Parts: sequence; structure tokens; C-alpha cells
Amino acid sequence: MGDNTKRYGFRWSTAANGRGCPNPISKVVASAYQGAADAAAGDVDLRIGDPVKLVAGGTVALANTTDAVFGVIVGFEPYYNAANGVMEPTNRLPGASAWSGEARAAKAKVVPVDGAALWEADCDDQATAVTEAAYRALEGKNAQFVCPGVNLGGVKPSADPRIDISTQATTAGHGLRLVKLSPTMENQDFTGLNVKFLVQFNKIQAAGAAATTIAGV
Repeated sequence: MGDNTKRYGFRWSTAANGRGCPNPISKVVASAYQGAADAAAGDVDLRIGDPVKLVAGGTVALANTTDAVFGVIVGFEPYYNAANGVMEPTNRLPGASAWSGEARAAKAKVVPVDGAALWEADCDDQATAVTEAAYRALEGKNAQFVCPGVNLGGVKPSADPRIDISTQATTAGHGLRLVKLSPTMENQDFTGLNVKFLVQFNKIQAAGAAATTIAGV
């Protein structure tokens, strides 16, 4: 048949309690921040569907393959367009957008990830599995994600986060749990690209709270 319809990034699917997508929180993106994809695509814009990590000062930045993911971008607040000298609504944040002052701060709307949430994403190859049964055999394993970069017609390319399905394994340190082959009707051809999976984000590289000793106990 051919490749399946390509969709961008991580898309909210459902929560364990059946509720809809939780309200996002606004997180500042540092002035003049420039994201970079995993591969040779170089500098990228931030887009809806991109995974982000927390960095020093409480800002967020694009998460790449081995980063601990804090959340997924689901929107943006108006950003300061220096070329026009005004705040503008946007569905992406151009790379290296500079601002000064809290009123002009660039902010991404982020839904923090947790183990109860399922996200849909596209797989990045058509060789690891080539049948529906082979994809279903991967359910329950872990995998990494990758940001290879793709040109979507913006000022700069976009990260294009996808499931790196060839990394599927029982490896505990991988960032994603392959929960279920997506039931979407867009999974039309299992020999083609862009087969969609439902995944959870694993908690990796995040230190737990220090042990607490209560005197006299």
C-alpha cells in the first residue's frame, strides 16, 4: 500500500483514569534559546509535540534521546517578535527568539509527563517490524525516542521527535515504554513508515528524595 500518514511529535492519547489531557503549565524558554536536533539537522524551532527537559533556572529546552523528559509542549503563549516589535500568537517558537523583561518572556505550554499518561507517536523505521503481529510483539518493551529533524517550512527545521523503534529492548534506562500499538485507523500499512504506537515516558535520570530520619523512632 504505502507509508502511513505522518503526524508530528508526541500527541496526548489518554490517562489511566480515562480523563482528558490535563491543563498545561507555562514554562519559560530562555531568551535567545536555540534547540538542536539529535542528528545533522542542526538548529530547530520548538513545536507542539516536542518533548522538553528542565534546565537551570527553571526554563525548559528540547529533550534529546538520552534526556529525562519533563513534559510535552501542547501550545505557546504569545512571543515577542523582535522583527515586528510586538507580541504575536504562534503555534511554534522560532529558534533564537530573544526577549527581555518578564512581560516579553517566551513561554511554552507544557503537560508534564507521568507514568499514567499515554502518548501517541510515530515509529521511525519500516524494518524493525513489518507486520501487525510483529509490532504487537513489541508491546511491553522499552525504547528510546529520537529527534532527527525535519523541514516543515518554518524559519528553521523542527526536531520531529519519533519512536526509535530499532532500540526496542527490555533495557531499563530507555525513555519510553511501548504500551500498545495505536488503534488509530491511520495504521493502514504495517510494511510502511509512520506506524503509530501508544507509549508512556519512563522516569529516568531523576534522583529521588533523600531519606528522612525521625529522631527517637
